[in-house]
Amino acid sequence: WYYKMEYPILNSINKTEAVQNLKIYPNPSSAKIFLDIKHISKLKRIEITDATGKMLKSEQYGSVITSIDISNLRQGIYYLHAVYMDRKGEFIPFVKTNP
Repeated sequence: WYYKMEYPILNSINKTEAVQNLKIYPNPSSAKIFLDIKHISKLKRIEITDATGKMLKSEQYGSVITSIDISNLRQGIYYLHAVYMDRKGEFIPFVKTNP
């Protein structure tokens, strides 16, 4: 006999919203990344973490964010975490290159 077990996908981040609400460019970048945030008024905080999850930068925002200086980061893969007022968040990967 055969039993098929299905599990729901557990994910606290809506990937469709992430693609629509937050964009980072250029990616990869060596000095600065620019942000295009659809619902900027709902943004509470921006965090940058490395590939291991270690938080490297956390900034509270109450105004328009257009760019983040990443020149002090080492070459590698990082994640920008945008936290919104409704406690939803989005993770967007980006690559830091050498100049």
